[in-house]
Order: sequence, then C-alpha cells, then structure tokens
Amino acid sequence: IDLGFSGNTFTWARGKWGSFAIRRRLDRAIASISWRLAFPKVVVTHLGALKSDHTPILLDTNLEDSFAHRPFQFEAAWIKDNGCNSIVEKAWNEETRG
Repeated sequence: IDLGFSGNTFTWARGKWGSFAIRRRLDRAIASISWRLAFPKVVVTHLGALKSDHTPILLDTNLEDSFAHRPFQFEAAWIKDNGCNSIVEKAWNEETRG
C-alpha cells in the first residue's frame, strides 16, 4: 500500500529552479497491510531539501496513539492481499462501541 504524503510534490530536483529545472517524485513510502494496521496514524512528509538534490522524507508512526483500539475500516487495496479474507473475518467478529 502506498502511504501517500504531504509536503513537496517532488523528492528530487536537477538544476536551478526555473523553466530548465527537472523535478521528479522518485521516492515513495509503501507498507504491507499488517504494518498499516499496526500503524494506522502514520504520516509521510516530504521535507525541504537543504544541501542535496533529494528531499528528506519523514515517516511519523505516531507511536503514542498507535496501540489504541480503533474500529475496523476497509481499504479497497487490501483485496489484492492473500490474507484479506481472514483480516476482514476477524474484524467482523470483534465487538466495537460507538
């Protein structure tokens, strides 16, 4: 699963800023379904480049809230994973409030 991002669209640049600059998004943050379930509040941020042609990428897993129980929410990309059925079945059998 692609985790998406916030911040600058491009993670790499060549040349000065202007009409001759080449900019691309070369880097992505991806995760397995089980990792995504373990870190539901993950945030990926493309930071500003300081002394490099690559921008740093910050992956914040927000650990202080990661272990709090949250109701199940289905994501369409999970259908491609072989373990999808068992994850959905487990979630349907859990008691939730709210």
